[in-house]
Amino acid sequence: MLLSLVLTQPLSAQRLRQKIGRGVVAVNRSGSTIATVASAGGQGNLISWRKLAEEPEGTKYYVYRRMAGSENFTKLIARAQTVTNYKPTTLYDNCEYAISALTPDGVEGPLSQPFKYVKQTIPNAWFDFDFDNVVISRNDYRTKFVWPMDTDGDGEVDAVVCDRLYASGTSDDAENLDDNTATTSHKVQAYRLNGELMWTVDMGPNVNISAGQNDMVVVWDINCDGKAEVMIKSSDGTRFWNKQNETWGKYARGSSVADVDGDGIVDYRSQSKRNPPFYVSVIDGLTGEEIASNELKYSEVTDGVDTYTRNNRADYMSFGYAAMDGHFAICYLDGIHPSLVMECLDRGTDKNHHNYVFTWDYDWQGNTPSNWHHSATWSRNDKKPWPAEFHQLRVADVNGDGCDEMIQGGYSVNPLKGWFQSPGIGHGDRFIVSDIDPDRPGMEVYAIQQSALLGQLIYDAETAERVKEWYLPTVFDVGRGACMDVDASRKGYELYSFTDDYIYDCKGEKTKYTRSGCGINQMFEGVWWNGDLQREELSSPGGSNWDTNLHVTQVLNKARLIEFSKESSWATHAANGTRPAFMGDIIGDWREEVILAKQNGSSSTGLVGYTTAMPTDYSIYCLQQDPHYSGDCTTRGYYQHPNTSFYLGGGMPMPPLPPVFVADLRWKNMIEGYTTYDMGSAAAYADGKSVMFDISGDNRAPITVDSPLNASTIYLMNPREHDYVFNGNG
Repeated sequence: MLLSLVLTQPLSAQRLRQKIGRGVVAVNRSGSTIATVASAGGQGNLISWRKLAEEPEGTKYYVYRRMAGSENFTKLIARAQTVTNYKPTTLYDNCEYAISALTPDGVEGPLSQPFKYVKQTIPNAWFDFDFDNVVISRNDYRTKFVWPMDTDGDGEVDAVVCDRLYASGTSDDAENLDDNTATTSHKVQAYRLNGELMWTVDMGPNVNISAGQNDMVVVWDINCDGKAEVMIKSSDGTRFWNKQNETWGKYARGSSVADVDGDGIVDYRSQSKRNPPFYVSVIDGLTGEEIASNELKYSEVTDGVDTYTRNNRADYMSFGYAAMDGHFAICYLDGIHPSLVMECLDRGTDKNHHNYVFTWDYDWQGNTPSNWHHSATWSRNDKKPWPAEFHQLRVADVNGDGCDEMIQGGYSVNPLKGWFQSPGIGHGDRFIVSDIDPDRPGMEVYAIQQSALLGQLIYDAETAERVKEWYLPTVFDVGRGACMDVDASRKGYELYSFTDDYIYDCKGEKTKYTRSGCGINQMFEGVWWNGDLQREELSSPGGSNWDTNLHVTQVLNKARLIEFSKESSWATHAANGTRPAFMGDIIGDWREEVILAKQNGSSSTGLVGYTTAMPTDYSIYCLQQDPHYSGDCTTRGYYQHPNTSFYLGGGMPMPPLPPVFVADLRWKNMIEGYTTYDMGSAAAYADGKSVMFDISGDNRAPITVDSPLNASTIYLMNPREHDYVFNGNG
């Protein structure tokens, strides 16, 4: 073969997903409310943007500005810089900022999508808006979770989806719909970042979103049209939006009446015989209208002891358990197309839980989706070793075959491939999956335990081999634990929990630090916020309710870098469990953003998006391009911070290339040759085009090349057990 470049990596297939743009953002941190303990380096202005994994090493960047009323951009820096942030002396209100990339051979690319800077009253805020007060009364609802989305496919987050939980009493976060009636049901709303309400969906009386460990809402480009869709669990009474008339529209499955299944029942909460219909609906992210829906295949829901039907309500404890609620994740189970995965459970009158994993998929003909359907069912209780459930999901390719597994603390499963592993542990409340010990191959899982002498452990994410175990003097609920890089002097993540007072390194050895010595009274979620590679924590000095004061704090010295609640004049707070509405990398450089609700103990009235104003000398590609990280960002449940598939911390090597590369041609097979990248149509090879060989191509026979192959780039990105063999004289 003759070629200009070959990229070879032990990588996943190149997945069909939304493009990711430059993500420019500009924020200011100043004013009388900012915390006096914050680093001086974090004050002032910062412009940051994404490094993209597709860019060659050595790429540099120019920063441009267009003043309000001007037609032209002007360059702010004379020399291109290698880092992806810049501290200007001044940010001008209503000005636009954009970035261009300069290749190592000196070619400057086009300007990025610009970011319009609007001065905010809250430090570090990049958007701030109040909820609409017309469709529903904003003071009657709380918001627990937010899902960012790109509605037009330009690679930039331009809107958010949020749950609006009716808050008449104290049970809005409970697993039963005690306060949820036909007129006070929970809602889902979408907003532009300027506060424009796009649409509202009424969940109806039978679907209790975001309650306890449940969520049942997720945002992703599930049909691969380049634009975000919203998936929800739906039922009788779920009503979508009519965008043309800006009012309520059809019910689930296109029905004009709330009683979708026609059995004469809409509200099933008081039923002693019938369980509510179980649908999963796909919503157009722009309009709020249902574009696809499918019903659960009830006949598949059995584990040999439990058998779920529409007519056995009396077999289950409460309505919440009979409704088969649970939580969502987006997984690439075939390595190419996104699937909706739901882990859920029922609970019999004997108090035993029966857990199931359901998947929903489109059928694909080339790049054309059809037949949204319940595609697989996996029952947990009949598997060995015992697959313990936790309260949240993770998403990762743990075995290197290019296809994701759904991870539930005590097991990993790919229902479409029939792959399953379990370390045989018990239930716990917290776990993370990442390259905890970068000296070991692959990823590890850190988990805590609730009702066993085993307090915490690390196990191999692929094999389930227990790498390190910590035992308790007596059985108690460990409750909380953390695992992230907090010590710059050590390579690998540190871990600490209520198991004991020590902070351990990734090998399980005690460090010189203790929880009591560092003032760690509670374990919180992590966030990359300042300029180093260690992770900070989203902490609170006390309390964990809807009006919790939230900080970004360095773990070992407890230095506060930002005090969200105080600096917003006590407008923004965390929700139950000291959790933000969203945490993750969605704009700017590789550091992470936080979205908080403007709320008190009784209602949530708006949202504020925060990003760091602290510069960094580290240049890492956008974390959303890492498939494990982006998969984690689709999960909620007992909400925990997302993690990367590679080690991100002190002493880290260059991270591996993620599956985000796009080529002109994909190899299909020896008979048909190549297709377009999206596999939509056959395509002929021509010199100068880029060519990709990945999991989508046929590797059962050697590929014969009998003439020179003068491709611009050849990407050999085949995962484990999908090797290609080439022969011939070309």
